[in-house]
Amino acid sequence: MTNDGLPRRPLEGVRIVDFTHVLVGGYCSLMWSSLGAECIKVESSARRDPVRTRSGRAAARDRTQGQMSVRRARGGLDEFGLNKRSITLNLREPRAIELAKRVVAVSDMVGENFRPGVLERRGLGWGVLREVNPGLVYISMSAGGGFGPDREDAGYASVFAAMSGFSSMWGHEDGPPVLFRLPSDMCAGAMGAFVSIAALVRARRTGKGQHIDLANRETLASYLGDAFLDYSYNGRVPARRGNRHPAWAPHGVYPSAGEHEGGRWISIAVTSDDEWRALVAAMGAPEWAGDPRFAHVEGRLANQDELDARIGEWTADQDGFELMERLQAAGVAATPVGYPEDVAASPQLEARGAWREVALPQDGGTTRWFSPPWRFSKTPTDRLDPAPEMGEANHYVFCELLGMDEDEVEQLSAEGVIA
Repeated sequence: MTNDGLPRRPLEGVRIVDFTHVLVGGYCSLMWSSLGAECIKVESSARRDPVRTRSGRAAARDRTQGQMSVRRARGGLDEFGLNKRSITLNLREPRAIELAKRVVAVSDMVGENFRPGVLERRGLGWGVLREVNPGLVYISMSAGGGFGPDREDAGYASVFAAMSGFSSMWGHEDGPPVLFRLPSDMCAGAMGAFVSIAALVRARRTGKGQHIDLANRETLASYLGDAFLDYSYNGRVPARRGNRHPAWAPHGVYPSAGEHEGGRWISIAVTSDDEWRALVAAMGAPEWAGDPRFAHVEGRLANQDELDARIGEWTADQDGFELMERLQAAGVAATPVGYPEDVAASPQLEARGAWREVALPQDGGTTRWFSPPWRFSKTPTDRLDPAPEMGEANHYVFCELLGMDEDEVEQLSAEGVIA
């Protein structure tokens, strides 16, 4: 329990110095802060995190009027900065480096996702900080990892997807590879949070910290699974299949009734002959579905063009949400393809308390953001503090944690050290 009698969050009492930037690091540290860690993001007005500078728009509610309006948001910061603190240090200044070391000395973990060697050249690498804090867990997340011929390569989400092998399998059979962006960052960031917490458990048990070298490209490549095994054992290069599955049919996205500028669609996945028979029954057992070619999965896989066309004709004039209810009741996995407005209105997400009102301190309004998608039975994790303004925690960290005099902090700010 905390001093105010509230249950402690899982990582409450853990302090993390967050040198990360953009989305891999931003999502990793969001996992830490969502679990209750005190996450101190180190920023600089001389080199701002692109997550902070990227502009965007968000629906926000005015606190006094209670009405929704669309206003300018602080890009990804309003999402990836939740529950974090922010301090400013100009890491080009030697005195700022020394201050960063002092913060690390009273912390449990450091996270960074620069290219290998960047923080080492600043005097904030693992070799230095392990001497400052022997119990420190230090995680580095770079595109290719800390060693190997590609260690110096830069990378963002689309590059990770391309390098990992995933993009070669993404897209339609007769089209080019397709890059996907955000999931690449999220996968690597979530992996970073997971392994660093494991290292933290060991550090708490032994008193000894360690360095974690995580390669974002390698993280995605480890998800190739059966595609990689098929190539290793059989020499087969996976083909792009669009919405189809290598072992299940029908498996796709089909047109449905409804008005939307992007069209309305429903996803249907049949994984066995029993489910196929359930789908046939739900369709009213049309004559074409009795074709022997469709009776077993091998035949359905061999005749997917005709099968998909038939199913699309059946779904096209039906409401996707009503059709989902019927098919789910019959034991067939189906759901409409949701647009953001559908997600925002989802009764299931509403029932789970997926949304929280978060203050927008820059203009006094509030907006809705996702709360973490997990629910602990004993420890709360639904607290959502707004993303901090740059340097908002300077007084707390430098004066309260490090015991510095306010005049000294003001002087260092004026000299561009705390900046």
